[in-house]
Amino acid sequence: MSGQKIEQKKSGRDDNATDCNKAEIRLNTVIHGEPAEWLLEWKKRGLVLSNTDAVVRAFEALQRQIVDDDRKNAERKTIMRTLGKE
Repeated sequence: MSGQKIEQKKSGRDDNATDCNKAEIRLNTVIHGEPAEWLLEWKKRGLVLSNTDAVVRAFEALQRQIVDDDRKNAERKTIMRTLGKE
C-alpha cells in the first residue's frame, strides 16, 4: 500500500448525542495486487456496497478473529494451569 495516510480524531459531530465521543479515523490509501482484485470481485458480486463498506467489514472480520484467538489462548492457559496443579 503506497500513499498511505491515516488521521485519527474524536468525532465532534452532533448527529447522535450518544455517538459524539466515538473514535473516527480517515484512511487515504491505494490498494494494489490481490487485495484490490478481491475488492473488485466483492463489489461486482454485490457483497460490499462501497470501499468503505469493504474496509469496515474487513475490520469486523479481523476483530472477530482476534477475539476468537484471544479466547482460545485464555482457554489454553486455563487448561495448562489446571493440568499443572493436578
